[in-house]
Amino acid sequence: MNSRGDSSRGRGRLARYTRRMRFAVLALLSFALVACGGAPIVDVDNFKRPEPIPAGTSVDCTDLGPDKDLHGCDLSGQDLAEENLYNANLEGANLTGAKLKNADLRFANLKGANLTDADAHGANFGRAAMQSAILLRADIHGADLHGADLTNVDGRALFGSRAQLFQTILDGADFTGAQLDGANFYQASMKGCILRNANMRNAYLAGADINGADSSGAMLQYAVMPDGSVQP
Repeated sequence: MNSRGDSSRGRGRLARYTRRMRFAVLALLSFALVACGGAPIVDVDNFKRPEPIPAGTSVDCTDLGPDKDLHGCDLSGQDLAEENLYNANLEGANLTGAKLKNADLRFANLKGANLTDADAHGANFGRAAMQSAILLRADIHGADLHGADLTNVDGRALFGSRAQLFQTILDGADFTGAQLDGANFYQASMKGCILRNANMRNAYLAGADINGADSSGAMLQYAVMPDGSVQP
């Protein structure tokens, strides 16, 4: 009796072990398929643009975070380095001298915001709405602004070396005297853009629309032009 009971329990344990091993093997195979291209790589641009945050009747300018209504807030001089402000409403906000290094501002509303002298080195402004924002002397070098709308921004004397501005709308933007060496303007819309005396050495402008742009006095050595030619 005891030997048969022990044998039954042994077979039960073996069956459970077999099921667990089968599950583990299937899980590993699924992971391998994803890693080897069996599933598409997920990118932020694959997601639908989030709904903009409306301006409320009262705004708490201390309540920072994603999807927050911070329109018109005075955040000048504040340390917002690495802050998550994804899809936040910062329309008309005062960010003069703010520290925004590596901050997440994807899809944020920065229309008419004042970023004069702000340090946004390495920040992510992907797909942000920045029409008529003031970026006077702002530091956006190495920042990601791909797909953002910077129509009519004031970017005079801006420091934007190696900034990612591909597929960005820069129509009517003023970058007089800006440092844009090594910046990526691939397929950007730059109609009527002012680039007088700007440093655009090694910039990449392939596919960009520069119709009506003013680049008088700009330094374009080794820049790749819209037609693919390279400046001497």
